[in-house]
Amino acid sequence: MPRFSQGGLLGELTHQSVRHYVKQTHAGNWVAYLNQLQHQYETLANIQDRGKGAIIKRQGRKVRLGGKQLAKYIRASSQRLRVVGCLAEHEDARGLEDFSTAAGTHGENIAPSPPQKNSAGKVLKGTYVKLPRGLLTKLRKVAVRQSLKDARKKNVNDVIVEILRREMKKHHR
Repeated sequence: MPRFSQGGLLGELTHQSVRHYVKQTHAGNWVAYLNQLQHQYETLANIQDRGKGAIIKRQGRKVRLGGKQLAKYIRASSQRLRVVGCLAEHEDARGLEDFSTAAGTHGENIAPSPPQKNSAGKVLKGTYVKLPRGLLTKLRKVAVRQSLKDARKKNVNDVIVEILRREMKKHHR
């Protein structure tokens, strides 16, 4: 996993400090944090494109950046965005390792599950299957990647539905 560049205006970032920040500030929502970083990056790039300077907060103080300093800060922000993206993908995939979804739970056999019921005891309509652990892990990684790419939360069910729709279109041609 890539590391953060140390020092400079971004401060001393570590994988652990970013994990803690996302957990405390964003309730573990990596997509929200990535959206925040992307917005900051785009704002700074737009300011630079207009030939203006930017004012950022650093350790409680306001710091004015312009010219080469701003360009250096934007490069560091871009690298931070890439590292956080990799970290988010890794953390979300790791966190989903034992997570059960309507798309299935991890297991060795592919067999229909018993009917699922809601809190009122009503049987839910739909198909519920158990997926092999390896396939479920792959689908979860795809969901995490698409969440990061689309900047919105996607789950395994969303990924499965998209795959099924594509396959159904192929077969109906």
